[in-house]
Amino acid sequence: MRFKLDIVSKYRNAIYGVSIIWIMIFHAAGLDNVDYSFGHESLNFLAEFINVGNIGVDIFLFLSGVCLYFSFHKNPDIYAFIKKRFARLYVPAIVIFIAYWTYQLVVSGDWGSYLLSLSLLAFWFGGDGVIWFVAAILIMYLLYPYIYHFLFDSKHSFVRLLILLAVAYLIIFSLAQVAPEYYNRAEIALTRFPVFFIGCWAGKFVYEKREVHPAWFILVVVAAVFAVGYKMSEQIPSIFVMRVVYLVGGVSLAFLFGGIFHGLSLLHRKTHKSVLAAFFGFFGTFSLELYLSHMMCNRVYCLIVPGAADGLIGGYYLMLLCSIIIAFVVYKATTPLVRLLSGKKKQLPETTQKAAETQDGS
Repeated sequence: MRFKLDIVSKYRNAIYGVSIIWIMIFHAAGLDNVDYSFGHESLNFLAEFINVGNIGVDIFLFLSGVCLYFSFHKNPDIYAFIKKRFARLYVPAIVIFIAYWTYQLVVSGDWGSYLLSLSLLAFWFGGDGVIWFVAAILIMYLLYPYIYHFLFDSKHSFVRLLILLAVAYLIIFSLAQVAPEYYNRAEIALTRFPVFFIGCWAGKFVYEKREVHPAWFILVVVAAVFAVGYKMSEQIPSIFVMRVVYLVGGVSLAFLFGGIFHGLSLLHRKTHKSVLAAFFGFFGTFSLELYLSHMMCNRVYCLIVPGAADGLIGGYYLMLLCSIIIAFVVYKATTPLVRLLSGKKKQLPETTQKAAETQDGS
């Protein structure tokens, strides 16, 4: 039995769902000081595991690189690619954050910051980093067509990946030395580019449904356990080393979660549908909107109950429920507009699509 690399695309939404839920649970501790040990030493392991949740960002970025290969390989039109990606990113971001940004404008009167926020690039210019992830992935979308051609327009794609990673880390190290203040503010995004590059390279092999020796899955499990365990140990000597550990965790956990969902589907021999995969897959379908609404609602939550929100687990999860409802409504409401702006036609049901294809061929 061979290990199939396409499990990360087959169970993409479920993996996205696990990642976004892990991130949101982590934010309770990281942003709102919720103590998941609840004052009991025996539950310290739970708090430590949840504090590894920002590895979910690296899973997201790795999968983004993988999935962009599918999109660009099928239609290597740079303009169509960028238009589609930008529509998918800008529409929900503006809809979710416009009220909050407008409130900030009324309070501060700072039109420059307001316009930068609307551009989704404020993070790179010293503005609010609340949705730094969007600012980072926006640049990644712009770079992707050039990354694709650099990696795959000639042989030795792995060597070219190593060159890309070397250049990325050279830029990171240089910024740390030349502009340490800027680096310290932007490193949360800058140090995540390498995991995206690895995803870009892996996308080709996932798309081709490559199969590898089962021993590779053992390596995946070992790497995932190492990344999570090392982070939980809190023995990481520097932020940079921590980001490298996150990179290892992001890649390995994506495949590990994919393997788990695949194994669960095999247990359902008749339907091949896992309840867990369906549950996490539901959240994965609108994971971008969920991330955005969660960050916006958390800011509003802290404005409404400053101080009182600190460590208040009940209030945090009530806010989280609100963010899920908002995200789902925004996803449903904006999907037609995203399709229109990206030039993507609504997919026909399978039977209708086959009939249409038969008519086209006659």
